[in-house]
Amino acid sequence: MKVVTELELRDRYRKAPFTSFELPAGARLTPAAAQFLNERKISLVRPGSSPPPEAESAAARAAGFAATCSGYQSATTDRVAGSRTAEAVQQAPGGKQEYQTHLHGSELVIKNHPRIKLRGQLDHLEAEIIIAILEAQKNGLTMLANELKWFLDCMRQVMKAEVTGTPLPEIVFGELDSNQIREHSHHPEKYIGVRHFMPEAKHGLMMARLNLLRTLVRQVELAAVDAFCHSGGVERQDLLTALNRASSVVYIMMCRLLAGTYYRPGV
Repeated sequence: MKVVTELELRDRYRKAPFTSFELPAGARLTPAAAQFLNERKISLVRPGSSPPPEAESAAARAAGFAATCSGYQSATTDRVAGSRTAEAVQQAPGGKQEYQTHLHGSELVIKNHPRIKLRGQLDHLEAEIIIAILEAQKNGLTMLANELKWFLDCMRQVMKAEVTGTPLPEIVFGELDSNQIREHSHHPEKYIGVRHFMPEAKHGLMMARLNLLRTLVRQVELAAVDAFCHSGGVERQDLLTALNRASSVVYIMMCRLLAGTYYRPGV
C-alpha cells in the first residue's frame, strides 16, 4: 500500500499550492499528512468520489470534537490508526494566538503538536549538555568537555534538520562511524576495558550528569518516534537513527569515564 507522507505534500505544495488533493487508489495518508491538509483546508478527494470542498471540509471537521479557546475554535484530537493527530487550528482574525506556534515557515499549529514536543525535549537536552560541559571543565576533564561540546553541536544539527526538513548526515563520533558506535556501546569490555554497569552515587557527579544525558536522549528518541512513526510507515529515519546512536555515544562516554580514560595525562 502506498503511503502519502507530510513531506511529500509539503514539497508539492511549496512548488504549486493546491486547494484539493486526489488520493491515489490503494493509498493512504499518514496522520501528519492528513493534518497538513486539514490545516490548509485542502479538500481530500478519495478514489471514486469528488465531493465539493465544502463537504470535504465539513467531513474533516466532523472527525474530531469542537473545542473553544480564547473565543476561537482550537485544535481537536482524533485517533487515526492508533496515532494521535491534531485537527486544524482556525486562526483568529487577530493573528497568532498564545496556544499556537510555528511548525514550519508561517504554518501555525497548537503547541502540543508531536513535532513541537520533540523540539521542546531537544531544547531541554541541549540545556543539560551545557551544564555537563561546565562540570567537565570544572574537574579538568578537557577531553570529555570537548566531546560534550561536539555532542551539543550534534544535537543542534538534529534540531536544525527537523525544523528545516533537510537530511541529517550520519553521526560520526571521533573515529567511530554509526556501526562502530553501536559495536562499542554493546561491547564496552572489548573496546574500553569495562563491563556493562549501573551508575551509582559512588561514581561521582560527573557520571551522574552523563547518565542524566543518556536518559534525556532516550526521552528525545521516544518523542521522535511519536512524531514520525505511525501505522502507515516511518518518516525521518535519519533523525531516528541519529538519536538512537546519540544515547550510545553518551554511554561510551560513561564507560570511558569509569575506565579512567579522561584522567590520563594529556587528555
